[in-house]
Amino acid sequence: MAATQAFFDLCHRPEYIAALREELLQVLHEDEGFKKTTLTKLRKLDSVMRESQRLSPPSLLGFKRTVRFLFINARVGKSKAQPFRFVDQHPAV
Repeated sequence: MAATQAFFDLCHRPEYIAALREELLQVLHEDEGFKKTTLTKLRKLDSVMRESQRLSPPSLLGFKRTVRFLFINARVGKSKAQPFRFVDQHPAV
């Protein structure tokens, strides 16, 4: 799912494709083909994937946590979730 969303984001911002293609060709030339370590050298691709996941997470709610002890008005055994999409995209942050 992350790769699909990154692909959609690249379609929306095609100006990044040339830089990613250049990076890929350079790394393939340095490694003389595709090897196990090739993906670790693609820093721009990694950045695009991370930013795509940050801006378009797989769900609107972040990770769930179950309350195991009582603190501030929370009920034991109930799940809590944080809507990180809207917090993460706040203009003041």
